[in-house]
Amino acid sequence: MKRLRQTMILGIIMLLLAGLASAQTITLEFWEGPPREGMYEALEIAIQAFKEKHPNVQFNITQVPWAQFAEKFQMGSITGNLPDISDAYASLAQSLYGQGITMPLNDVVEDIGWDKFSEWTQKLMMMDGDVIGIPYINPPHVLWYRKDLFEEKGLDVPKTWSEWLHAAKELTIDTDGDGKPDIYGMLQYLYDTEPQAITNLMYTSGASTFDENGNVAINSPAMKASVDFLKEIWKYSQPGAASATQNDARILFMAGHGAMIATSVSLAAVMAEQAPELRDKIGVAPIPKWEEYDGPWTGTAAYNWWVVSNSTEHPELIKDFLRTFFDPEVYLKYSQTTYRGWLPVLLPTQQDPEFFNHPRIAPYADYFKVALEVSPGSVSIGQEYGSNMYGGLVDAEGVYKGIVERAVLNNWPTERVVQWAEDRVNEIVESY
Repeated sequence: MKRLRQTMILGIIMLLLAGLASAQTITLEFWEGPPREGMYEALEIAIQAFKEKHPNVQFNITQVPWAQFAEKFQMGSITGNLPDISDAYASLAQSLYGQGITMPLNDVVEDIGWDKFSEWTQKLMMMDGDVIGIPYINPPHVLWYRKDLFEEKGLDVPKTWSEWLHAAKELTIDTDGDGKPDIYGMLQYLYDTEPQAITNLMYTSGASTFDENGNVAINSPAMKASVDFLKEIWKYSQPGAASATQNDARILFMAGHGAMIATSVSLAAVMAEQAPELRDKIGVAPIPKWEEYDGPWTGTAAYNWWVVSNSTEHPELIKDFLRTFFDPEVYLKYSQTTYRGWLPVLLPTQQDPEFFNHPRIAPYADYFKVALEVSPGSVSIGQEYGSNMYGGLVDAEGVYKGIVERAVLNNWPTERVVQWAEDRVNEIVESY
């Protein structure tokens, strides 16, 4: 009887302890983009490393379409329904911080080490003396091209815009003689969060939305040259390009219907999944530059950031998660496992042979090395000279997309297109 009573008491104690443990469980809200191959498996590596230190912490991950992040944050700031931590694409991090939605992370970067980030990345992270978020990947835009088609036509890989246009014309090919191209010289795309058809030209010509002092500077000779060139090279793109997403154009390229495409180096992941047999037929090069530009910019960056909401009740836990994420061993494993082409931001990882020798990375290492060479000159949309809260707003308001639409769909004169862009940017700045 005594033993039974002891057993019952022990059982009650265990139940109480279990209830207490449950009561102490903390759930952190995490917004992340739609799944891509390896993406969530890589994130789980960091989560599990963090939970070794904080076993009572759980993450509730909500998948958000990339095109809806800005709207979801704006609505959440009104309703109070914001995550503790979130992914943020391109220049969204700047606009969120500028609106007071996210918190500074200076202490986290101090712990990670400033010297682990490039000078440009450091500049991009800062706004008014604060770290607005932490970039964790950058798959910069590069020129993908069909080596076999270039060889057949005796063409060199273009380095200037005139060479690029010539190649696009020569490589728009009717292979079956029906009078319609089957291969398009330069595949294009245009989507709400994908205006790189124009930004890749802006950032290879020296055109910018704002100048070094933050003044609106989009109405410039370089911008006009970018619009003029866009009109010309668009002639050699596929039908319906203005309604194609980046993924649509990538699939078309992998299906053999394009000779060139300017897109993120993460196209390597599409190749690995859909057409590994094309590996030796496809090359990667820097995006060609305007002949009159000899500056350092190389095209559009594709940084993704971790940002932390001001409303979180657990800032220290979130900050410790970030420290864990960027731990050298954890970050290396993350970089090896995540979506191919989502290249590491930390300099030691970029230079680590273990990264390039990993079985998932090694077959595409030459692509990634080109991308890492251009990465220091890749520019986040609207952030040409460092963090600018208005750049993200200009992007979210569809200004860059509107430039392309007016130039290639509505056939507006270039002067009118650029004047419209200047007026819209000024309206956006004044309204905030």
